[in-house]
Amino acid sequence: MKEDDYKLIPGTEADGPEMLELIENMPAKGKLELLYTRRPNPYTSYMSESDRSEVYLVRDEEGKIAFQAGAVIIDYHLEDKIKPIAYVGGLRKNPNFKGNFHWTTMLYKLDQEVHTYHDYYCSILNANGHAKNVLTKKRKNWPNFDEVCQYETNIFNPIVFTKKNWDNKDYTLKKVEQKDLKEVYKFIHQEGDKYNFFPEIKNITDFKDLKVEDCYILLDKENKIVAFTGLWNQGNYKQYIVKKYHFPLNLLRSLNFITKRIGYISLPKENEKFPFYHLAFFLTKDNNLDIYKTFLYKICCAEKNKSFVIGINNSKVQEEIYNTIKKISFKSTIYYIYFGKKRTLTKEPYIECGLL
Repeated sequence: MKEDDYKLIPGTEADGPEMLELIENMPAKGKLELLYTRRPNPYTSYMSESDRSEVYLVRDEEGKIAFQAGAVIIDYHLEDKIKPIAYVGGLRKNPNFKGNFHWTTMLYKLDQEVHTYHDYYCSILNANGHAKNVLTKKRKNWPNFDEVCQYETNIFNPIVFTKKNWDNKDYTLKKVEQKDLKEVYKFIHQEGDKYNFFPEIKNITDFKDLKVEDCYILLDKENKIVAFTGLWNQGNYKQYIVKKYHFPLNLLRSLNFITKRIGYISLPKENEKFPFYHLAFFLTKDNNLDIYKTFLYKICCAEKNKSFVIGINNSKVQEEIYNTIKKISFKSTIYYIYFGKKRTLTKEPYIECGLL
């Protein structure tokens, strides 16, 4: 195929099985081979996350998918503005495609010919050095790939935090009710606006499978909200699947009945999904670390039979909280992508793992 032959085709639900095959072609390597996937159908998975989601394909001369990409577009806080930004995921080139593939042509066409918005971000696993080299290499007509932050995803058993001396009787944990929502949205907007890439939240239920009753707030002595999070189970449309364990995790897996009691996460069988909840949109007033610890402690005491995942781009939070526990974690780099002149971002980022 020549560059001019590339035709961007909007995906459909019928493309889902072939898309899934490409997504699951290469699990991340390491002590566990972890596969991030969108079963049962990647197309419907993307579309369920936003009414502005997009999926685009390029098919080769035989009609097979040569390239695919998904973009979930929602509104985010960015430098004191609310802007539509696309999280770009599922970029795949078919390994069996024999022709030359011009990434520059593809991304430029997507931006200039298709999209009405022009801000994007993505995450790349640090272990995936090849993808990082391909996508961040400078070349003509190539977008800026500005590193936003280093990012660590932590999967953990809440029991580990119930043993911390982090309780504070001055604060009360409360499940969110309908009557709380006005103050909840006010708090989320006020605190979220302090960050770049925090989503604009007008309705909790806009996020698929997140319900009001899944959310918690922390109240001070004056019954003012000082923290918020939602326990978000996305297993119906996005999953982490363990393809294979390597030492020492294969040993821990065989001792699940013991290791869970001492604070390790219960490890699923190979080819099964991690059954966890995202601690989503985790905000504390003024990013106060003591409030953070108290809120996390109380949630873990209340929900100690669940497993949690949270992504952290704040190195102090990662070091003082999540690096003190038994956990499974992996590291990524978050990139802000755009064409044109160089931009400078001045605010601290907040990257929500449940939106990646």
